[in-house]
Amino acid sequence: MSEADAAGLVGLAAGTLRNLRASTCPLAFYKVAGRVTYRLADLAEFIERQRADA
Repeated sequence: MSEADAAGLVGLAAGTLRNLRASTCPLAFYKVAGRVTYRLADLAEFIERQRADA
């Protein structure tokens, strides 16, 4: 999945995803032919980790 699509799915700006990659990055990503991509399963796991139990 592209960076723009991933950003929309997790509710973050594409720039925020770039900042996460440059830091400790809790979100797995892949670089294929110079393009950053994300797996849907990794995005789902990231969303689940953000869950706040009330």
